[in-house]
Amino acid sequence: MFFAGGDYYHFAGAKLTMLFILHLLLLPLLLDGEPLKDKDVLFAFLSRTPYTTKLDSWKNSTSVCQWRGVTCNADLTSVEELRLPAIGLFGSIPLTTVCLLSGLRVLSLRANLLSGSIPSEITTLSNLRYLYLQRNNLSGEIPAGISNMTRLVRLDLSKNRLTGKIPVELVELRELRGLFLENNNLSGEIFPGIDNFGEQLTGFNVSYNQLSGEVPERLGSMFTVASFAGNPELCGSPFSPCSPSSAVPTPSPNPSTEDSGGSGWDWILSKAMTIGIAVSVGFLILMIIIVLLILRSRKRRSNGTERKPNQTLTTTYSSNDRNKNSSKSSSLIVKKMVVFENGPYSFDMEDLLHASAEVLGKGALGTSYKVILEDGNVVVVKRINEVPVSEREFEQIVTILGNANHAGIVSLRAYYYAKNEKLLVYDYEPVGSLSGFLHGTRDSSRVFLDWTSRARIALSAAKGLYFLHSLGIVHGDVKASNILLKTAPANAAAWSDFGLCDLFKNAANVIGQGYRAPELVGTRKVTMESDAYGFGVVLLELLTGKAANRIVVSEVEEMNLPKWVQSIVAEEWTAEVFDDELVKYGGSKIEFEMLEVLHIAMACVKENPKNRANLDDVVRVLQEITKHNESSEEPSLRSTPMGNSSLATP
Repeated sequence: MFFAGGDYYHFAGAKLTMLFILHLLLLPLLLDGEPLKDKDVLFAFLSRTPYTTKLDSWKNSTSVCQWRGVTCNADLTSVEELRLPAIGLFGSIPLTTVCLLSGLRVLSLRANLLSGSIPSEITTLSNLRYLYLQRNNLSGEIPAGISNMTRLVRLDLSKNRLTGKIPVELVELRELRGLFLENNNLSGEIFPGIDNFGEQLTGFNVSYNQLSGEVPERLGSMFTVASFAGNPELCGSPFSPCSPSSAVPTPSPNPSTEDSGGSGWDWILSKAMTIGIAVSVGFLILMIIIVLLILRSRKRRSNGTERKPNQTLTTTYSSNDRNKNSSKSSSLIVKKMVVFENGPYSFDMEDLLHASAEVLGKGALGTSYKVILEDGNVVVVKRINEVPVSEREFEQIVTILGNANHAGIVSLRAYYYAKNEKLLVYDYEPVGSLSGFLHGTRDSSRVFLDWTSRARIALSAAKGLYFLHSLGIVHGDVKASNILLKTAPANAAAWSDFGLCDLFKNAANVIGQGYRAPELVGTRKVTMESDAYGFGVVLLELLTGKAANRIVVSEVEEMNLPKWVQSIVAEEWTAEVFDDELVKYGGSKIEFEMLEVLHIAMACVKENPKNRANLDDVVRVLQEITKHNESSEEPSLRSTPMGNSSLATP
């Protein structure tokens, strides 16, 4: 369409005016940056559900996305997570409230006092992936419409008063990974169709209900007896085999009164004999049943003490401790998980047991697991091997470690002590270890640490070790794989597994090959001087690029890394010691700094412990080197020209 003269400008001006007015109308929404509809829903939920904990952030003047327990999606158009655990909610879950949050992916109302039934409307949340309603007073049946929640990954309804059967519709939840229904009043069979989940289930527990029948074969092989305990009528693996139903004996037919071959007295004798035989057979069957029950009970008790190896975090405390009729034992379990103050996490033993876990590694001290908590936080749980110290000694040692707080150490957040189980909970550092960066596969994706990065990592680690020593804590297992690189700041590092040597009598035996100070062969007692030796070896690894636990073979003998370096230096071929990649990409300007670090490293690995360098001297030298580089560009982890990698993705 064409406009002439003033008509065109009049039309354009009117259009701009309309756009300006529209912008003014939309401006409040843009500034708010919050889903107002979901905000109203949450206000309605809170107004209809009594609670005891004060929620100061839940007010109209604050964006719903900033409320406690609320998380919005990236573009702030809907509420994705609602987490209100242990805030004293009581009463029933009000209808047409949280069920209207169509974008909800996580709903956690655990550890409250909610009662009544689970509203069937909750099954309309088709985007929900995590539902946590455990530890309430919910009753009634599990809604059959749960099959509508096809994206559900974890369902936890444990420790309630739910009745009825386990819904068969659960088989339709193809993404389900964790199902926890323990400590309820559920009855009936564990339907065989649940085996269709296959290997996708990583967590499963139906203990302490009123279930009966045979345990599905695949479930019985995947999970330990603890997942099924407290259901006396269950049979099959992991319990004793199910016995076939006893056949009911067919009664003997009454003799015909028309039988001319027998007298009335013969008939009376025949009747008495028949009754006697029937009573004898009945008594025999009763005795067989009693014997079978006794054998079954003994086998069940025997199975109850066994553990099956698996890839999930499970504990070995007695299944009786989990009995829903014993509130005392339940509280004891919570008390044993000691969480240190001022930590960023809020969890207990039950949270760890229900969390997904994967094995990170196994070592002389124990096995480490990466555990994803319900709230999305990630921690490392180290399952300690059997230790010779008493519970009191264990708690004293671990309490000292838990109270240590420094950027150069991986914080210990909690611990758990039981007769057959000791757990330590640490922060999770996702980047990886120094050993992995130095000695990983040298392919196109390998991240190369330049000299500036290595010097800063060394300084960060030295400060962390010096801090431990200032508290009187001996690390006891100083090695490159126990130095974890942090995401921020750049080239920061933190020590893991520090101080655990005090839990073991022969602490020297856990030290990695190549890092063990010479004097430990005789004394077996780790010291700050032996820590200094191990750190000297780490510095040599940074300089040479060679791994300490790999023996270097010369023409005449096999030597460890310190002796190999000494032999090269003695021949005045010092430049031959340094990592070729450092020299190649750093040039001669860094060789002077590397020589300084070499001198301090060699002072750390001296044979006589009394002659070794102090950690404060090491820190001072490394500080001078890093200050010299402050005028240059911000150091970072640099990849070789063959690849393009970053710190976060080694």
